[in-house]
Amino acid sequence: MRRSLSLLESVLFCKQLASLLKAGIQLNSALKFLSSQSKGRLKEDLKVVSSQLEQGISFADAIYSRGLFSKEIVNMFKIAEKNAFLDETLIRISDLFERKYKLYQTLKKSLVYPCVVLIASLFSFFGMIFFVLPTYSDLFSDFNFHLPIITRFAMLIPSYSWLFLCLLFTLFLVAYKSFRNADFCMKIPIIGKIKANSLMSDFCYTLSYQLKNGVSFVIAVNSLIDGLDSGQFKMRLVVIIEKIKKGSSLSSAFSSDKLFDGLFTQLVAVGEESGKLGEMLWEAGESFAQEAEYGLKNFTSYIEPVATLFVGGMVAFVALSMILPLFSMVNSLL
Repeated sequence: MRRSLSLLESVLFCKQLASLLKAGIQLNSALKFLSSQSKGRLKEDLKVVSSQLEQGISFADAIYSRGLFSKEIVNMFKIAEKNAFLDETLIRISDLFERKYKLYQTLKKSLVYPCVVLIASLFSFFGMIFFVLPTYSDLFSDFNFHLPIITRFAMLIPSYSWLFLCLLFTLFLVAYKSFRNADFCMKIPIIGKIKANSLMSDFCYTLSYQLKNGVSFVIAVNSLIDGLDSGQFKMRLVVIIEKIKKGSSLSSAFSSDKLFDGLFTQLVAVGEESGKLGEMLWEAGESFAQEAEYGLKNFTSYIEPVATLFVGGMVAFVALSMILPLFSMVNSLL
């Protein structure tokens, strides 16, 4: 499967295509224009999509064949094509991607300073261990002095540097792959809540869109399940769908799962009674998106203190491994 567009590329593509369609330009002509203005992979993909349109393939199917968007977004394109409001759908989708992009940028900016500090500290740490501490060890060995355990451990690091580097690389790789797994992220305190709110926001927005445009609830949810990146979320939705098929109301089916909080089930209940389930789900999506944003801001406020503690720990380790032998030597001479 080809890599989908980045968040920023998705925002720009949807906004630009929507503007061209609103200006009265035909879809195929708009795609050709965007292709001429694009670079790299997107340029080639839009050429292929334009060519497929000329062959009678729908826009949604052509986009999906190139892997530019996820299946749930492609389903929104299909509905929009069928009802002839592709431009409005593109604007709505661009808003969703833009909100995600802003959250990502907030996290990225908050990580820049701690990452720079950590990298600089690691260089300083290994510089002291590899170049400064050995001169101390030579001095102490001349006096046949018994070194403290912390100093002996620090002196072992250069001898097993390859092992430490392999360990650091392995930890980084495991952390990187783990954090790309939605189910793993949802188990982590604070981060799990942010991820769950983000998933729920996307789910509510896309489900709301399909319901507003005449798609039945069960069909809409089933179409969304395939595009979810959380196996745990998929399983929960499958269970809920089975309950609905057996005659359970939407609100009672969702309330049986703790992932769907009280506000969500209340909005679903109101939507069922009023016949405005699509509108209520959109409101729920807004609420979850705000909670994800607030949660991310709270999370980033903890990053700098944690990074400071980590750096302080490294500094204390190096300082103690160098100072303790000096104190011990002075005491032995007195």
